[in-house]
Amino acid sequence: MSEYRIEKIDKDFDGLVFNQQNQAIKVPFTLKNELVAINKIDTTNNIGVAEKFSILEYSQNRVAPICPYFSKCGGCKAQHFSKEDYLKQKMANLLHLLEVNQISYPKDIEIIHHHGDKKGYRRRVILSVMGKKLGFKAYRSTNVVDIDFCPIATSNINKTLAVFKKIVANYNHKMQVSEITLSDIDGNIDVLIKAKSKINKEVLEAMPEAFAFPPIKKITWNNEILIVKEEVSLNYGKYQIPFSSGGFLQPEKFGEEVLINFAVNNLKNSTKVLDLFCGFGSYAFSLLDKGNIEKISLFDSSATAINALKKYSSSQVHVDIRDLFKNPLLADFINNFNGIIINPPRSGAFAQVKEIAKSHVENLVMIYCSATSIIRDCIVLKEREDLEIKQIKVLDQFIYSPHIEILIYFAKK
Repeated sequence: MSEYRIEKIDKDFDGLVFNQQNQAIKVPFTLKNELVAINKIDTTNNIGVAEKFSILEYSQNRVAPICPYFSKCGGCKAQHFSKEDYLKQKMANLLHLLEVNQISYPKDIEIIHHHGDKKGYRRRVILSVMGKKLGFKAYRSTNVVDIDFCPIATSNINKTLAVFKKIVANYNHKMQVSEITLSDIDGNIDVLIKAKSKINKEVLEAMPEAFAFPPIKKITWNNEILIVKEEVSLNYGKYQIPFSSGGFLQPEKFGEEVLINFAVNNLKNSTKVLDLFCGFGSYAFSLLDKGNIEKISLFDSSATAINALKKYSSSQVHVDIRDLFKNPLLADFINNFNGIIINPPRSGAFAQVKEIAKSHVENLVMIYCSATSIIRDCIVLKEREDLEIKQIKVLDQFIYSPHIEILIYFAKK
């Protein structure tokens, strides 16, 4: 057993200590200056992580977590931070990357943090199943922590969780369910179940309570529809987009509205717009509903999402399946548009941004969930000397996790 004082907090919200060889050891769920005794260190991934440790001295800044499963469940990393320290830590990595990469933004960066009303709770959860246990995987483990509720999920998700908890406990030895995704779209619950078994008599016998539960509108079993009581749609103004079970959904309704407003406000004067990595079209259809759009083209690699959008295809609205990583839109094509919204996965959109940097586009809204990826892609955009950053905001919609949503608006000087 060795004693250490936590020296700093890293970008993953883990405490860091350093051994006699000056090698970093991550100590999860700790705060700066806390004294810890470490009994076992895991070096599986070439970095030391304390597996068995105790906290000998607690920080005065430590607060009580809101969840009884905190530190057991691997979903949240930062419920023990004070709000001030939590928000500061959320911003630290982004501010550091801006500075070391000499990306100038002279204004204060606003962090939008909101949690606690009906719009500020997670509306999509992916629950793991192991035998009779239903919950989330433990930190750095495949073991499932059995839970009764999640305090940062919507009330309808928690009520639905309770229904499936009974089903899993009583019937999973026959059904062999491995994962359940619950999506809450304006109070309507869509369920995607992944299981080794196909739909059979045992499955149907297990499901009456789920079928009868009013918030549940649709259940998909693997790739087969088990029941549809009512089609679930995403609504953007007058546009209704059918939601596909397990499809991409911004974590919070509040967060989605923040992102949409950022895109609409900064592209409202753009008449020809590209929506890249469009998903179910939240930005494009909000722009169509509120903006001055002559033409908008939407691209995504998800056939499910693009097929859901095709009912609105017209001379004004173009939708297409395209892998923008392997087959980015070229600068000559991009030059047909004066506005772009790009919202890629965590890895960013390096190949596509290189083409944007070669183009003459006037307005660009970037929405990323990785500080590393967006800074890397912003460095590429430095090639456009006539472009400058007009606005940066940060959205905390991944509550109690290290992740943030970064919003950057570029425009011609």
